[in-house]
Amino acid sequence: GGIFRPLMFSSPVVVGGWSDAWGLPKPTSMAADAGSVYVFKTDDIEGWADALEMIEAHGIGDRREEGFGAVRICDPFHREVRQV
Repeated sequence: GGIFRPLMFSSPVVVGGWSDAWGLPKPTSMAADAGSVYVFKTDDIEGWADALEMIEAHGIGDRREEGFGAVRICDPFHREVRQV
């Protein structure tokens, strides 16, 4: 019960780059800075298991083929700190 407000530890960053194939700069866009953390709480983790597995396997957002959008869910590191 009750309302849960997710915790976010994130900063926006502008990403761009250079396309060797085109010899032109890539378009810039906004992204969450590397190392951003988002904490959510659920009483139904089993109900989310398939979706979370898919997100971790494929990432989220644009430019994933360039290494953006990688996601780690319940990384062992997260269990080393105080649970919220």
